[in-house]
Amino acid sequence: LNNYHIIHEVYKQIEKEIKDSEYDKEFSGTTSCSVFITGNYLICSNIGDSRAIMISQRGKAITPLSTDHKPNSPKEKNRIIKHGGEVRINYSSSSTLCQENYPFRVYAPEKDYPGLAVSRSLGDFVAKNIGVSYEDDIIDIQIGKDDMCIVIGSDGLWDHLTEEEVATIVSKYYDSKNNEDA
Repeated sequence: LNNYHIIHEVYKQIEKEIKDSEYDKEFSGTTSCSVFITGNYLICSNIGDSRAIMISQRGKAITPLSTDHKPNSPKEKNRIIKHGGEVRINYSSSSTLCQENYPFRVYAPEKDYPGLAVSRSLGDFVAKNIGVSYEDDIIDIQIGKDDMCIVIGSDGLWDHLTEEEVATIVSKYYDSKNNEDA
């Protein structure tokens, strides 16, 4: 615990490996959410908008283990603006979506790119020039006897289900240990 430099160094190395790769990494990237358990402690490290929660007390308690890195959160937005980027909604990119579902995105000044919906990622090197970071946030907690399980998911899960809905679904299957159906 509190020896997070090892985790930070791993992400630094991953970022270097991506940069040195042959893949399209200028406009491509990924998020990450990792959970490490050591003894009765849990350490969650995240980059972007993948998220982890701990479900406890038969689904009645939810502990967020990570925080989404959205461009419009004050800390993230300030860093992006400080590095010359813009945080805005670009309604012109699609006319098929309802405007209330448009996310804030990171853009180069007065441009329609990169349009990244997260403020931290691995890869996405064009966005790194305007304040997007690969640095992770870490939360640690002690695991208790009432803690049931951990759910880790990408925005594909969290954009469609609330943490409470996920806890309800998972809790139904907890006693039967039926993970696949959950």
